[in-house]
Amino acid sequence: QHRKVVKLLLTQGKADASHKTNDGSTALHIAAFLGNRKLVRLLVPHLDLTTGELDALDSMVPDEVKAQLRLRQCSYCARFQRVGERSFQKCGRCLSVRYCGSDCQRGHWRAGHRQECRRQE
Repeated sequence: QHRKVVKLLLTQGKADASHKTNDGSTALHIAAFLGNRKLVRLLVPHLDLTTGELDALDSMVPDEVKAQLRLRQCSYCARFQRVGERSFQKCGRCLSVRYCGSDCQRGHWRAGHRQECRRQE
């Protein structure tokens, strides 16, 4: 229910997703801390977060909440997705592995995913 209201306010320009409370938290901080995955996804495109801000947000979220948010891991470098970071992209062929970026996708392909991927077609 809250998500619909937030979406309406954001699309109408009646809400500022970057507004901070007295302690410096934003709606994204609160949604992430509570494990509200849908609200996190709704808020992220309305914010221009730096890597440092994503790291700070990620560090304050407990591990059990991160599990609720279904954060992904890169299949090549093993880096975990940070809270608020855009979703890792799946392999376009087999759709069974994810990558944090195109460099990791290319590296994994060259390291042998090419053979594994063909078997899953």
